[in-house]
Amino acid sequence: MSSVHRHASASASVSGAVSASAVAVSATATAAAKTGGRVLPYPPKHIWYFLSCTIAVATFINLASVAWAFHRRRVLRRGGERPPFRPRNGKVSLRRLPNAVLTASRIFSFRWRIPHVNMYVIEALLTAIYLLATLLWEFVNSNNLSIKTYANRAGYIAASQFPLIVCLATKNNALQVLTGISHEKLNLMHRAVSRAMLLMVWIHWWSRTYINSNSLTTTTWRSMGTVAGVIHTVMTLISIAPIRKRFYEFFFITHITLVFTFLVAAYLHVSGPNFGFYIWPCFLIWGLDRLCRWARYAILSNFQAPNKSPANLELVNDDTIRVTVRRWVPFGWRAGQHFFLAFPTLGPIESHPFTIANIPEGEQKVKEIVWIIRARGGFTKRLKEHILEKKGACKAPVFLDGPYGAPPDITPFDTCIFFAGGSGVTYTMARLRELLNDATAGRACVRRIVWVWAVRHPSHINWISSELVKALTSAPAGIELSCTVYVTSSPPSTPVSESAAQTLAYGESGIPKSSQDPEKDVEYDEKQSTVASHSNEGYTHIKGVELLPGRPDVRKILEESITTSDGPVSVDVSGPTPLVSSIRLALSSDFASPMAVLRGAPTVQLNVEDFTM
Repeated sequence: MSSVHRHASASASVSGAVSASAVAVSATATAAAKTGGRVLPYPPKHIWYFLSCTIAVATFINLASVAWAFHRRRVLRRGGERPPFRPRNGKVSLRRLPNAVLTASRIFSFRWRIPHVNMYVIEALLTAIYLLATLLWEFVNSNNLSIKTYANRAGYIAASQFPLIVCLATKNNALQVLTGISHEKLNLMHRAVSRAMLLMVWIHWWSRTYINSNSLTTTTWRSMGTVAGVIHTVMTLISIAPIRKRFYEFFFITHITLVFTFLVAAYLHVSGPNFGFYIWPCFLIWGLDRLCRWARYAILSNFQAPNKSPANLELVNDDTIRVTVRRWVPFGWRAGQHFFLAFPTLGPIESHPFTIANIPEGEQKVKEIVWIIRARGGFTKRLKEHILEKKGACKAPVFLDGPYGAPPDITPFDTCIFFAGGSGVTYTMARLRELLNDATAGRACVRRIVWVWAVRHPSHINWISSELVKALTSAPAGIELSCTVYVTSSPPSTPVSESAAQTLAYGESGIPKSSQDPEKDVEYDEKQSTVASHSNEGYTHIKGVELLPGRPDVRKILEESITTSDGPVSVDVSGPTPLVSSIRLALSSDFASPMAVLRGAPTVQLNVEDFTM
């Protein structure tokens, strides 16, 4: 799947949480030094104090981010006419220091990668802080490193963190609401915490074995400790990125089975010394999450007769599938969110996440939901084969769970830039359309929008042709909208034509007009949401969209847009890793650096949806 990030509040929340974590660890070390060698009581309780402070700071920063967005929209709605875009070559001003510090933290945390580790600095930093905190409570004042003291303490610490591990893995939890960080991002911390606790488990097991290896099998509860440790180790090994990404279906089914077995074994183990209260909350957290998901299934799907509202499946080209479903979604959905789709006839126990390609429209209760899915391996390959077996478009029963995700709020930004590669356009197109609707309703501060899509063949434009025309025709006056499609490997037989590369000039009505015949060249049927036009090269010509060969020069596009913006800039990207990496690198350049901000350049917020599991 693609993972969905809320970097608006997530970036600030995580950065603030890191600072709070460091302060908490330092304070604990100071307190430990003042105990005069006495063993600290209840280390697990102290760790939860530390975690509570971290969550509180992240929550505060999330609320501050929401308040800033509200304030900016309110001020700009009352502020009247704003100055035109212009390049900036101002002098350094210390008044801009807070924005420069924010920019530096974003570059350091979210745009730099650690070589050969495949981790961003913020991921490694959070993992290191958490691991160091647990090791601090593990070994501080342990009676001169008495093996019996830290052996038992490691077990207590590990057991106390299992509810957190389970909570971070669920789709429905309070942490998302408090911090504004979506479940995909929290899942990164789920893996980090789990691996840190594996170290505690191994310290506990090795130490107890060193003290008396025979005691590990004298009772059932002691034997269950060994079983739980082995299962935890196996789960960690099969969750490493190469295995998880290459064999995701195997990983998912195996992981669920092993987790349940592990929790049962862990509960039987810790119940011996009367610490079962650390484990049973895990079952409660998991059960509440499943209850929420089943409730969504019940609301969004008809368990008794799923064939009454099946999904329409069609191949839009050799490896791309369009899935269309008509369902009632009680509270609608936001652009950038995703649903979990389960096709009982193709995989009765499988559920896969896909980003929604459209936004809710119309007054009717039942709305159309569209997904664009690339057929690769595993489930998506079976989905494609099912359509081919039916010899064309077909229907299939489907269960929905969602919507999920916390897409960042981009309405307070002056300039919004969207980059997409391949099927990542489902994210950026929906975000574009929602932003234009907000601007029309006076809920957005945007004045310039740059939308870029890189595809392998111009025929891929047909995936979203109707949505693209809707976006072009709905852009309100006063907003500069630029839409460009780059064809990275167009076959010689279908070159990018000059007519397709022409840019449309709008009339007062905002309806696209051709330079030759406005009625025959592009006709838009609002009721049917379709685009009709000449298509002699295998794709729909959409006036107002510039079609260019080659790959986009992301640095040039970003530099031109950022250096001429008078307000904060938002950059959304969804696509393969090379595209995301090139944008992160460009936004670490001099034109978006802290020094540039001190000289008057705007701050830049980067929101990324990766094609990773």
